[in-house]
Amino acid sequence: MASRSPLEARAAWSTSAARLTAVAVSVRDGHSIAFLGDARGTLRKVYLGRDGRVEVYANTTIQINSPISGDLLLDQTGTHIYVMTKTTVRTQTWRYGALEAFQSFYV
Repeated sequence: MASRSPLEARAAWSTSAARLTAVAVSVRDGHSIAFLGDARGTLRKVYLGRDGRVEVYANTTIQINSPISGDLLLDQTGTHIYVMTKTTVRTQTWRYGALEAFQSFYV
């Protein structure tokens, strides 16, 4: 999209550990959870509070040194997230408190 007026914003969270490559966000009952994938194969679950509070709830390595694809996908119920790298597809059940079981499919 093009605009004559630039949008200015401050990053809610950042890391110098790796370049972010993927973002998916779920909003339930007024709570926002961001799933952030990076170039080193890590998926982070981050709480974004209304008051500006940001908390990394959990992180897990999907595939070491393999960038997370930008195609993060939440299912219709919002309880499973599909995470892809170049050679792996994983589905994960999650709830607001934690990341839970992973199932891996290799291509």
